[in-house]
Amino acid sequence: IDKLVGECLSGLAGDGYVLDQMHHGPASERRAANLRDRVRSEPFSLALHDFTRSEAFWLFLSRDGVDVACAAARVNTLKKDEFGDFLAASYARLFPDFKAGARVKTSALVSTIQGRAVYLGELYFDENHRGSRARLRQFVQVLFALSLQTLNADWIYVFIPKKHDLLGYGRVYGFR
Repeated sequence: IDKLVGECLSGLAGDGYVLDQMHHGPASERRAANLRDRVRSEPFSLALHDFTRSEAFWLFLSRDGVDVACAAARVNTLKKDEFGDFLAASYARLFPDFKAGARVKTSALVSTIQGRAVYLGELYFDENHRGSRARLRQFVQVLFALSLQTLNADWIYVFIPKKHDLLGYGRVYGFR
């Protein structure tokens, strides 16, 4: 993990970018809001959750002292056979057009997932800093690594919009 993070940090630094990891609290939420108008999803809303340092964090990417990207991570501790129902409930809250009672497509593997499941969300890149799949991959790979180290993740999951997945971003994010 350290080697991967070192390579990612080196690549980002070579292009003039700096990473900053912050505990998820009012300061990080304000910082994210300054970059992207507002924190959109309930899993990271401080109005709904109180997070400790061992439960959630934000990762910011800046250039010349200005934030240009962000993402957040939070952990949920799940027992066996809870993850499928948890995913369906989360998906329904995140995507209001999701039909009540509809099933989230999952595999049999989902029933075996238990322990510390980390959700990665709120990924945002400023329009002027989009377009580099290498930069996106480096940023997300550091997010993965920090999730494993900081949140002691057993599992990592995201919700990828179908449009992004069809464009190959699932592979860029590291989920293929």
